[in-house]
Amino acid sequence: MNTLHYSLHARRPSSRHMVESAHSIRIALLDDHPIVLDGVAAWLEQEPGFVIAHRSTSSEPTLEALEHGKIDAIVMDFYLRSDEMDGIALLRHLRRRHPDLAIIVLSAGQTRETAYASYEAGASAFVSKWDAAICVAHAIRQSLKRVGRFHHTHAGALVFGAPPSPGHDL
Repeated sequence: MNTLHYSLHARRPSSRHMVESAHSIRIALLDDHPIVLDGVAAWLEQEPGFVIAHRSTSSEPTLEALEHGKIDAIVMDFYLRSDEMDGIALLRHLRRRHPDLAIIVLSAGQTRETAYASYEAGASAFVSKWDAAICVAHAIRQSLKRVGRFHHTHAGALVFGAPPSPGHDL
């Protein structure tokens, strides 16, 4: 299967906030759905201080970008194509190789279970795709400001602390 790969070199930069400064937050995006990838990129490019340094629909080019470029945060889908590394393995790999990287998981699947699995695997934050896009920007900023504290969305708001375990209501 052919994979799409996007980078800033292949795309025309946004005119509003793409100016990079020493205080810019450099972000990598990973989602196997190109429309979601482009939508998240378009939203985040409008946020002051954010620069989309890499975007891809596949984990391999993303892992290469993290090895060769300065990236402060990654926003990644938990559920990638079946031929990709699964979300838990990818999160553990990222946390081991890049301990200071803010890792924000963005997913629509099995929200409670996925949020908890992301937390357990070393993510910095979990944002449901059912929540407002501004939650992604807040999660990035809070993950960089409050390193080591997990953030997740609940009822459309970003909250601090571990998400409830999937079986805690039983």
